[in-house]
Amino acid sequence: MKQVPIEDRFWQYVDKKGPDECWPWRGTVGKKSGRGQIKKNRRHAYAYRVSWELENGRDIPPDQSARHTCDNPICVNPKHVVLGTQADNIRDCISKGRRVKRGKDLVKRKPGSGRRSLKKRDGET
Repeated sequence: MKQVPIEDRFWQYVDKKGPDECWPWRGTVGKKSGRGQIKKNRRHAYAYRVSWELENGRDIPPDQSARHTCDNPICVNPKHVVLGTQADNIRDCISKGRRVKRGKDLVKRKPGSGRRSLKKRDGET
């Protein structure tokens, strides 16, 4: 059985609204992430990432993260998705007050070492 191309399957699950509005995903939503999901190349992919890839005609580079500017996890409007580094994503998260600290120190990777070191909070020794 031939699989229907992602381009043909994707848009049937999108509630397209105005060009600057959020476009809610109407397909499968991950229980933990709250983000839309769709099968791509036999694997689950986040719908907002697929939306960006379809709009731009290329895959997201492996060194880049896709980030919502609207902070709506089910939005798949490609205008609301921007690329950046994981550091950009974390800075954005912190600046918008979405960073959850679970009583643990932040983990920071030592450049080039492949090892992690604990970053101490101010005032800790």
